[in-house]
Amino acid sequence: MGLRFFAGFDIGSAAVHLAVMGGDRSIAFSPQPRLHRGKPLEALKVALAEVAALFPRGSLTSTSFTGIGSTHFPEAFPGILREFDSVCIVRGARFVEPGCEAILHLGARDAFFFHVAGDRLDPVVLDWGTSSKCGAGSGTLLEKQARRLYPDRGGNLGTLRETLETAAAEASRHPGAAPYNARCGVVLQSDLIHDQNEGRPRDLIMARLFR
Repeated sequence: MGLRFFAGFDIGSAAVHLAVMGGDRSIAFSPQPRLHRGKPLEALKVALAEVAALFPRGSLTSTSFTGIGSTHFPEAFPGILREFDSVCIVRGARFVEPGCEAILHLGARDAFFFHVAGDRLDPVVLDWGTSSKCGAGSGTLLEKQARRLYPDRGGNLGTLRETLETAAAEASRHPGAAPYNARCGVVLQSDLIHDQNEGRPRDLIMARLFR
């Protein structure tokens, strides 16, 4: 029997994540997540092409999906393997770190907390909670504003990280900047746009946002 591989795709609200596992349960391929900028299927096509180019034809035993972007896949493709991301988070974290009891997951849209027990292959959720605000604690608003206020450097996380590092360096010029007080991201963004309309400098706006 030839090599066997298992591919998993997480089509999230901000990026497409990919991992390929070998038959020995080791990670064979796991590139940086690909930001899809509102076009998840296009990013998925690129990710699928990456896998097809790296692994021999017929070596993928199964392909599965999770994430909000794959919600309607079972309707369009009967029999396709798809699982809720909350299930994948618990099973994946417990598989990688069998001794973990607390799992905190910050997605671009939802934040999850799980208290788990059980063994590596059959975890049990004792308690769990999720955020009440869309995107709370995920940094999505910060990411969005960094893309707006700085030149577009591409659609991968490497370039986004560089942009955020540049923004953080500029923001450090204003250590005493007052933070935006709004708890809601929509109201906070309105305050930020007001600052822009008033002509306040970019580094000051980012300093307030980083706080």
